[in-house]
Amino acid sequence: MSDQLKISTIPLDSCCGCHMALVNLGTELLDILAANVLVFSPVLMDKKSIQPCTVALVEGGVRNHENAENLKELREKADILIALGTCASFGGISGMGSAFTTLELLSNAYGADFSPEDLPVLAAGTAELPRVKLRGLMCVPPPQPDVAAERAVFSQLRKLLERLNADGYGLDTLSMGMSGDFESAIAEGATHVRIGTALFGSR
Repeated sequence: MSDQLKISTIPLDSCCGCHMALVNLGTELLDILAANVLVFSPVLMDKKSIQPCTVALVEGGVRNHENAENLKELREKADILIALGTCASFGGISGMGSAFTTLELLSNAYGADFSPEDLPVLAAGTAELPRVKLRGLMCVPPPQPDVAAERAVFSQLRKLLERLNADGYGLDTLSMGMSGDFESAIAEGATHVRIGTALFGSR
């Protein structure tokens, strides 16, 4: 590796507050960028692949497979790895979330008894909020075994939207489908899909 200092930064599961602190360096940050010292930092520059570096600053915790893979790759490519901030050092909110299952977290946030059948009640409450407009519904289902199963899940969300529209909500957005199942989602009426991996590859 070159004798020149090379720095990488990465936010894992976090609020990016520590990276905002870096942005607040102001003109000093401009000097760092001009010196080409910063070689990888998704928050500050447009580079998709992790680069070899002298020092890597890691913000946040590991909450999913992508976080874990990014951290492993950065550890392999960095001479020195530094935990930046409370979440990276002691766990923070990410660490607290890792102590519970996804179902427990969802139940705690939305109520253990909430079901799709309760959606009209939620929509009615949302309609009473003065600065909030309900535009549509979104789902991110787990991977399904085949196309028929994919379409069955997306069909449920479409029917929920149709039910709300029958009550006069005028929803126009059905956000569902990702790189692995977007064709099934479109067949069931999706208006928005998320296909970053299909366009740019795994990141």
